[in-house]
Amino acid sequence: RQRISRDFHDNVGSQLTGIVYKLNSLHYQAEKNPASNKIIRNLDVLDKQVRGIMQMLRDTIWAVNQQSINVQELYRKTQEHLHQQIGPDGRLEYEVHLKGNPEQRLSAQQTLHIFRIIQEAVQNTLKYAEASLIQIHFEAHEAIHIQISDNGIGMNLEDQSQRLGHYGLENMQS
Repeated sequence: RQRISRDFHDNVGSQLTGIVYKLNSLHYQAEKNPASNKIIRNLDVLDKQVRGIMQMLRDTIWAVNQQSINVQELYRKTQEHLHQQIGPDGRLEYEVHLKGNPEQRLSAQQTLHIFRIIQEAVQNTLKYAEASLIQIHFEAHEAIHIQISDNGIGMNLEDQSQRLGHYGLENMQS
């Protein structure tokens, strides 16, 4: 576990950091050319994507480094994720609630699966829901229940045309 975490950090993390550095360097060079607005926009998109990958890597390392994680830590990590994705002044408001035993333990694997489901649900809300509010409720007693909801337009799960090419819901269910 520790070795995998170090390998991710040292190898993949350092390569991603190198990519960000090179993107920033290209951005700086492109700013000197007034005709390079499209290049700058593309560099900005790439930079954002690489930084997102770096954050996913950090989140994975965080979960893998633990033998077990309590619900309070997952709750805090969820709040951090929402703040990073939406920000305090975004078009989408968010609420995260925790009831029950905050010391309830989850394995690292359970935590990572739950966190990935939360990430996917937040992405779906941002992309498709046209929502103004997303709520995530953690309830930890003997079992842990998580409810993710938004006030968006919804979707028809029976309509296969809405599901074609979109694997997020299937991934969350499996």
